[in-house]
Amino acid sequence: MTKTIKQNNDFLYIKDSSLKSISIKNIKNKTLIIINNLNINQESNIEFILEKNANINVLEVFVNTQEIQAQANRKMTLAKNSKLNYCKLQIIEEDSTLNCTFNSDLKKDCELSMHILEKGSKESINTINNDLKKKNIKLNINILTKLLHKSKVQNHIKTVHNAQNTYSCISNKHILDNESSSLFAPLSIVNRKALYAGAYQYSKAILLSDNCNVKANPHLEILIDELKAGHGSSIGSIDENALYYLQSRGIKKEDAKHMILQAFENDIYDNIPSLNIQDFIKNFSRKAYV
Repeated sequence: MTKTIKQNNDFLYIKDSSLKSISIKNIKNKTLIIINNLNINQESNIEFILEKNANINVLEVFVNTQEIQAQANRKMTLAKNSKLNYCKLQIIEEDSTLNCTFNSDLKKDCELSMHILEKGSKESINTINNDLKKKNIKLNINILTKLLHKSKVQNHIKTVHNAQNTYSCISNKHILDNESSSLFAPLSIVNRKALYAGAYQYSKAILLSDNCNVKANPHLEILIDELKAGHGSSIGSIDENALYYLQSRGIKKEDAKHMILQAFENDIYDNIPSLNIQDFIKNFSRKAYV
């Protein structure tokens, strides 16, 4: 089944597991919501096709009603000068696993922004592959991994720069508690044709328990000198100075902790261009969809 989006609504809603492709035509700065209510072991495949100059915001939500083993395959096909802001919100519970694979076909002057929000209580794996083979492609991937209990999330991201003036920035923020674990494994390759490219990787983690674990393995392979690149990784606990400052202003310790963590988390939300999506996430109630 193919869904063609041409309406001028500010807010579009789809709930259909039979979708195979979504074609976006003559749309600029609109919002599409897809709710995936997973109740069986299943595999879903959706291709997002943006025509020239199209611009759309997509939020895809994954929830479940029972134990599942699910696979979601997504492809982003962007024509020249198109722009896709894609956001994934994962809130999977029970003894379940969700594997998501993302691939792309990106044309000259297009922009792909991905915002991956992992907030479930079980296991999730994201595999993201992007080949930047046309000039002036811009890629941003922002990931929030917020886990409790024994949740496990892995993010494997491969980005290949094969054209001039291509840009990629891959970042992952982690908030881990209890016995949860997070893996951030980005690989960015800048080949000889990719003159004046920009390639960046960042990871920052706050650990709230001695039993949680984060592994950040940023990796750059650079075959040219004419570029800008950088990577960084930090792991720590809640900033005690910030905590003390808030408490000195009369804020209770637990409330102060919440404020610090919320500010850390909001850095990801604030990077989502669509206010519709930001509001949906902030007001999201899992019970309304399961």
